[in-house]
Parts: sequence; structure tokens; C-alpha cells
Amino acid sequence: KLLGYTTITFRDLEKIGLKNRFKKKYIILTADDGYENNYEYMFPLLVKHNMKAVIYLAPGLDHISFDAKNHGERKLPLMHESQVRELIKSGLVEIGSHTLTHANLPIVSHAERVNEIRGSKEFLERKYGIKVTSFAYPYGQLNEEVKKVVLESGYTTAVSTNTGTGKFEDDLFEIRRSGINRKSLIDFFIKTTK
Repeated sequence: KLLGYTTITFRDLEKIGLKNRFKKKYIILTADDGYENNYEYMFPLLVKHNMKAVIYLAPGLDHISFDAKNHGERKLPLMHESQVRELIKSGLVEIGSHTLTHANLPIVSHAERVNEIRGSKEFLERKYGIKVTSFAYPYGQLNEEVKKVVLESGYTTAVSTNTGTGKFEDDLFEIRRSGINRKSLIDFFIKTTK
């Protein structure tokens, strides 16, 4: 906000249009997994500063086991249905899909891949009465077959982590994101001031 950016969602970007995205300084804030702390800490900040974000949910889980197994973190709870509904009602948060069970899509069978990608979209749309158009690849893992299933499942955008160019016009199904943590905050600040 200090640098003059306006936060938008991917649905907002569709309305603005890719050609018009440089008319203002737009930025899309995203968070994966739907941890309960998104509701407890991030949501109040979004409300306070009238900012928007996209949160990607894996609705078939009650916690993300990857973080507990690989980073020694405790089992952090995911948001409850009532919390997700409040985020949606606020108009500040777009809900996106992150598969049903946070599957590593390039290594599962084709049938599992389709079920994870389509099943998550269908589940979220049915449960919350929303349209889900954005997808986040679990672990940032993807290949051309995975991208094809995402496209065929009716999504209009998909975000990665360390792949893609960061230019929307290059590939709307492999949008690179810049991660932010304590160590990368200065790098992020430098990128956004250019």
C-alpha cells in the first residue's frame, strides 16, 4: 500500500483484462493451503487495510501433513467451513483450488490427477456456492500433462512457485509467484520498487 499498489484477485484481473493491467500498480497476494492462521492473522489485516487476497484450499484435508513430516512443524489446523464462508462473504478473498489432498500431481496416476484437480473445484463450488477459476500446484510441482488437466477442468489461471517467467502473457497456467518470508522480504521490497 505504501508503494501505491492495489491488491486484486484473479477474478478482478479477468474483469480488468490483461491488456489493462498496467494502468495501475496491481498486485495479487496469495496463500496456499488455507491454514487457520490465514483467518486469524491475515484476514483482519486485509479488512483493516481494505486489501484483497487469493487463498488456495485443499478441502479433503484437516491439516497439511507435508509441513509436519518435512519441516518438523506441528499439525497446523486448516480453516473451518464457517471461517471460509466469512472470507468469501467479505468480498476481499477469492477462494482457489489446491487439489483435494495436496497431491504431488506429476507423480500420481492420470485418474488420480483428474480427480484431485476436478474434484477440488467441484467440491469447493458446490459447498460454498462460488465459481473457482484459479488453481495452485501443490509443492509447485507440474508438467505439461498436469497443466492440460487444469485447463480442461475449467480453470482460467494457475500459479506455481519457482517455475514460469512471472509474465502473465507467457502462460496463464504457470504464473510464477514470489515467496515472502522473513529472509525474502527485502528482496520482495526491491522487486516491487522497480
